[in-house]
Amino acid sequence: MANYTYAQLQGLWIQAGGAPSKAPIMAAIALAESSGNPNAVGPVGEHGLWQIYGKAWPGMDTFDPLGNARSAVTVESKQGLTAWSTYSNGAYKAHMSGGTTPTTAGLPNGTGTTAAAGMAASAPTGDKTCLIGFSGFSIPVIGNVGSFCMLSKVQARDVIGGALLLSGGLMALIAVVTIIKSEPPSKVAGNLRDRAQARSAAAALPSPPVPQLPAAPVKSEKPDQAAEIAKMRARGNQLAPRTKPAGKMVSGSAGKAVSLTEAVGTVGAAAV
Repeated sequence: MANYTYAQLQGLWIQAGGAPSKAPIMAAIALAESSGNPNAVGPVGEHGLWQIYGKAWPGMDTFDPLGNARSAVTVESKQGLTAWSTYSNGAYKAHMSGGTTPTTAGLPNGTGTTAAAGMAASAPTGDKTCLIGFSGFSIPVIGNVGSFCMLSKVQARDVIGGALLLSGGLMALIAVVTIIKSEPPSKVAGNLRDRAQARSAAAALPSPPVPQLPAAPVKSEKPDQAAEIAKMRARGNQLAPRTKPAGKMVSGSAGKAVSLTEAVGTVGAAAV
């Protein structure tokens, strides 16, 4: 099988689901890694066009051109371009050809039925960049060694979503248990009915009479003080005994004591 050209490697990368904007640089990396030979084997067991290392990426080091391209798409999405030593050391630059148009002419209809192909086909769209992992280190000729990803961003979103769903279900279960333990529905309905009847009965009762306060006594006008005093004096004069004017008492002929005035009056009458 003849080696793939720069244009064919670009087309193969795009066919495998890689970003078209990265096709030029990924084609250059493939030429620097394998010279475009799909059956190339590296010094430590790397396989295929993009020299996928099986111990770092189990089941993804296929010789199938399309399957190897799909594995390269997965590796690049998780570790970036630094997964290839030929990118880190700049060896790919000698193969860059910016004016070349990608082509699929002459490419085999590879099925890519490897683990890498299954991962690429079933992988959810979105950001699959590694969140927790180790990018490894680059060794000349061998390539990137020791890289691994413990948790990608997609996996982190799945874990967080699952935790939220689990917590929501637990809260709903607690709420249901609390309602069941409180009061049965029939008792709650009976209480509500009794309260409604009590309110209706209270509304039907007549309103209590409003107590009428006694009217304040009207004060009579005070009588004229001068008239009152005159009445009291007249009443006193009527009740008091009449007294004769005081005079000198003399003895009458009959030995009866008479006043001097009476005696003088008697003498005068006699003289007349």
